[in-house]
Amino acid sequence: MRLLHLRRWGAAVGEGRARWTAVLYGDTNLNLIDGSSVWLVSMAECLARAGAEVHVQLKADMRNDRPTSGLERLDAVKVHPAFDEPVKSDQPPKALEADAAARRMADLVERVGANIVVCRGLSACAEAVRYERVASSLWAYVTDVPRRHEPSAAERTALLREVAAGSRRMLAQTEDARSYLEAVAPEAAGKTVLLNPMIPDELVTRRSSERAAAPEAGEPLRMVYSGKFAADWKTLEMVGLPTALEVGGVDSTLTLIGDKVQRNDKDPDWRRRMGETLEGCGEDPRVHWLGGLSREEALTSVASHHVGLCWRSPTLDSSLELSTKLLEYGAAGVAPVLNRTAAHEALLGSDYPFYVDDDITVALERAACDPQLVAMAADRVAQVASQHTIGRTAERLRAYFEATVDVPYPYPVPPGAGPTVDRPLKVLLAGHDFKFAGELLDGLGATHGVQVRIDNWHNLHKHDEKQSRQLLAWADVVLCEFAGRNAVFYSQNKRSDQSLVVRFHGFEVRGPWLGEIDVGAVDRVVFVSDAYRREVIAATGWPEERCVVVPNAVDVLDLERPKMPDSPYHLGIVGIVPFLKRPDRAVDLLERLIAEDERFVLHVKGRFPWNYPWVWRKNVQREAYEWVFQRLGSDRLREHVAFDGFSPDMGNWLRRIGFVLSPSTRESFHMAPVEGMASGAVPVVWDRPGVEEIFGNRWIVPGTADAAARILQVVENPTHFEHESLAALQHVRRFDTGVVSDSWRRLLVGAT
Repeated sequence: MRLLHLRRWGAAVGEGRARWTAVLYGDTNLNLIDGSSVWLVSMAECLARAGAEVHVQLKADMRNDRPTSGLERLDAVKVHPAFDEPVKSDQPPKALEADAAARRMADLVERVGANIVVCRGLSACAEAVRYERVASSLWAYVTDVPRRHEPSAAERTALLREVAAGSRRMLAQTEDARSYLEAVAPEAAGKTVLLNPMIPDELVTRRSSERAAAPEAGEPLRMVYSGKFAADWKTLEMVGLPTALEVGGVDSTLTLIGDKVQRNDKDPDWRRRMGETLEGCGEDPRVHWLGGLSREEALTSVASHHVGLCWRSPTLDSSLELSTKLLEYGAAGVAPVLNRTAAHEALLGSDYPFYVDDDITVALERAACDPQLVAMAADRVAQVASQHTIGRTAERLRAYFEATVDVPYPYPVPPGAGPTVDRPLKVLLAGHDFKFAGELLDGLGATHGVQVRIDNWHNLHKHDEKQSRQLLAWADVVLCEFAGRNAVFYSQNKRSDQSLVVRFHGFEVRGPWLGEIDVGAVDRVVFVSDAYRREVIAATGWPEERCVVVPNAVDVLDLERPKMPDSPYHLGIVGIVPFLKRPDRAVDLLERLIAEDERFVLHVKGRFPWNYPWVWRKNVQREAYEWVFQRLGSDRLREHVAFDGFSPDMGNWLRRIGFVLSPSTRESFHMAPVEGMASGAVPVVWDRPGVEEIFGNRWIVPGTADAAARILQVVENPTHFEHESLAALQHVRRFDTGVVSDSWRRLLVGAT
């Protein structure tokens, strides 16, 4: 049983006040300038620009005001110290441990009434999620996702899964990071959104007038590095670059910015050597170490150089993160020099001229000899950087928050539906299976003044009657998920002042218990499609005026992800049980397609029929499935089939799928192809009763031959596929969680 308490919304946007109240914590010491401390300052500004009043909880006592100066200039941001009592300057600096930081976050959330908590760092998030008031509002940003080869991977993965299960949302920096996170922690699937690295807007707008000139003939190549000093960041080797370039006849200078020297567990002496090298930079007039600077000072210095060093150890080539420094360099008019990786090629193109393949001096010599190439490279990266400003990121965050946080209540209802009630609305959700109710729960949980409790039945027929009666006594509205025995119990036991809404999914029409439902006690019966609404009314005689349609919801925000390059040749079918899903049609289609083009692959996602004993015991269905699997295992098809298994990470799986199949002979809605459309996959839907109400006529085919011809026509021209993909995405937005949640709120409030 879960209870969601939601704070009333007291700040009206129209009055110029913040719409949300956010607590922000980063597991970083702001006394040291590095990527994580820069992120904390940027994130505070981003949240404020997204419409939040921001309360930053510091981790460490501050020894200077340089790091927090960027925060304190923002009117909507307030900084809270790490300790109640100031730490004396003659004492060693102190920093909060993860458990202490979580306690301070929880206290701060209560004091300021926060409805958004953004926390960075696995340890801090793992502690924060233990506080219910924090967890219900927690947007967890875990950049230190455990990798399988790490010694403590199992323990840290368990922590990550706890965070994913308990938090409101998870944040990931890139698509690769999101995919990996959802694979490692399945609990993150469906609740992870992107939070890209961000740079100041003024850096992009200032660039056009203040961009550094490309190196002229005879002028030294000016190189710059800004960030932490670490072994895998090649910072010790960087100091020798001017000397190495001199061997090839290239004059150069190097500027180093930063004051954080990181330990190296593999080489305990590395930190000492790096520190001594920095202190000795004055011995080589070509190398300048400026120490730690504020972000503004650092960016101003960077802009006076030609190339920026993003050189890394090959061990980091599999990193799931995108370097903020890369974006800063490009926005400042400085061409980054960086490792050639698949992620970098996807971002900048395979022909970007300053990749480091083996020897970095080759790329640097190329830059010194070709000023136009430097300018072209800087322009290319600047275009990428312009999409990663704080302002653009704030727009994306605002859309996330509007979809999942703080919908005002009382909620307006249709004319004639009755007055709104200016008091908390208590909603009881009762059922045995909530796989279609996730978005419904999120939508209700994001509504101010709505309290939700769950009556989780053991199965379709059994429940804890004592608990059900206690929950019924509490509720204003009861929503039965599926019209099973739960609907029988609540229709026969509800009070006259309570409302009852029943959601009907389809199979229930054949249930022997259906006649036991007291329809006179049911205020609304909700169907996912009008075809099933008409069928059930005809079968039961239930009052038509009480039967309404609210479709299933799809989380477009989660599923709209970039497709893999070869996705147009990958077909997907989700769920092949029972046989009315018609997997045989999918096999027929595959045979026709590979006869024309060997690149096609069919992906079968979901459980196998033998995983369902009640299906496998039926001889007719079993024989039909055996014939399908014999064909799939044939020499002709074996290499063109992938069994992907059941897993919750649909968003990640759908990135590979270009066409999503719906060959069923009967469906009440068919969620899988709708989710595919939200990902940009093109649906192929066999004709059946009521299908046009969900999918329209554009993607309906009368048979398998027509399906094959349709797919071959679309893949013939990449532009045609992109056009169909976009059309599918636009069509499915009518089922987006925001739209459907809006319908549910109106219905539930109107039923009271």
